[in-house]
Amino acid sequence: MSGEGLATEIDLPSWFLFGKRLGEYSLDALLLYGKERIDMLLEFSQRRTLEALNSMSGKFNNLVGLVALILAASATNDMYFISWLLEIEGDLFTALFNKLDLGKKVAVLRYILGELLVGIEVVSQKLGMSTESLLPEIQSILPKLTEKRQAMDFLIPMSRFLAAARFSRAYRLIKSSRAIAVRGWVIAPLEEFFRLSKSHYQDMLSEKIQMLSEKIKKDPEFQSYKAFGEELISYWRKKMIVQKPVVRRDLVTTEDRLWERIDTFPPCLRILYDRFISTGYLPHIERLQLGLLLKALGMPLEEQLKLWYRAVDNVGLTWEQFLKKGGYYIRHLYGLEGSRKDYRPPKCETIITRYFCPFVKTNFTELKELIRGMNPAISSSELDKIHEEIISREPRKACARLLASIIKNPNLKISTINHPIQFSRIVYKHSRVRTNESKGKSSENLQENVPQRYKP
Repeated sequence: MSGEGLATEIDLPSWFLFGKRLGEYSLDALLLYGKERIDMLLEFSQRRTLEALNSMSGKFNNLVGLVALILAASATNDMYFISWLLEIEGDLFTALFNKLDLGKKVAVLRYILGELLVGIEVVSQKLGMSTESLLPEIQSILPKLTEKRQAMDFLIPMSRFLAAARFSRAYRLIKSSRAIAVRGWVIAPLEEFFRLSKSHYQDMLSEKIQMLSEKIKKDPEFQSYKAFGEELISYWRKKMIVQKPVVRRDLVTTEDRLWERIDTFPPCLRILYDRFISTGYLPHIERLQLGLLLKALGMPLEEQLKLWYRAVDNVGLTWEQFLKKGGYYIRHLYGLEGSRKDYRPPKCETIITRYFCPFVKTNFTELKELIRGMNPAISSSELDKIHEEIISREPRKACARLLASIIKNPNLKISTINHPIQFSRIVYKHSRVRTNESKGKSSENLQENVPQRYKP
């Protein structure tokens, strides 16, 4: 395991799984602990304020429950569950890590990265370089970190909080131009390494799942482990359904006609919509996502039917034949067929783990061009900020960065997008305010016009 022996158990926070000895537990006991962990994670996903986290503090130490979830993921290889587990545990790790004092943060980071040098004297000695020759090199290569600062203002914090890690563990900082590489080491301010912690933690969880999966496949008790995993994941699915958010019916009115306002579409919807219009094809899960989001924006059933009639697999079908075939599934989305359930649009957390999120599923070179198609005026610095959030595995923050680049309203403080409809409503309200201001009318407060359900 990365960093073994470099940070003792007493140095590490109680909620940090790695570096701990937890003993042995029966599958029955693991099942109970696992269910408690699921309950806690779902509660955490619903209550992300600092006050809520403080009230839940004792629940984070259920490490046996996390082991149970890892075991369930390894035994079943359920990719939906694994994606959810990595995403939500990564978010929980970030929230808890950010609350640590500096010493604890360094201890966790040392364990994750294997080696971490802190302080310019320590780094200089390890690399065999003088501090005088090291600092100018850093300043010249990292203009983003030194801009608008005087040289002496930069030297003081840099001398205390400069850090270095092995290239193999921190090369992502080089890719995002946030560090320099010297003699096999990546050198940057300590804060830059903190930004890497979530993605490395998720990698460690993923590696543990994969290693354990290979191990238990060869175990004579594999079927028992698989039955255990299926029971725990079944519990999780039922809880997910119960806690699925209800979208208010008054989010969008037919008068808004937001389904016609492509300029207000969130990036996931915009990209899927453009792809379908240009090719006539989307995979099944992406069709479902597109249909649900268009419905949430107020698109009437009749409009959806007309849209999907364009699909390449409907070529040669008469309108009547299409209504009997594909039309059934579209009416199903509107609660008019089958179980007659009024399906709701997925929130961002669900889209990230199960559907299409461009900040997760798209290569950044391609994504840059797609983003420029949505916002031709976006600057290179704004694209860099989006890229940094993607590297840090923060797709909802990357989406918020894109939103900020579109509306350019300093009074609207949104750091995370939680639902695609939140994105559309904010862009739409902003466009209305700009229209009203251009006509000399008083503008509305954007934040007050965000649907109550989606206020961050």
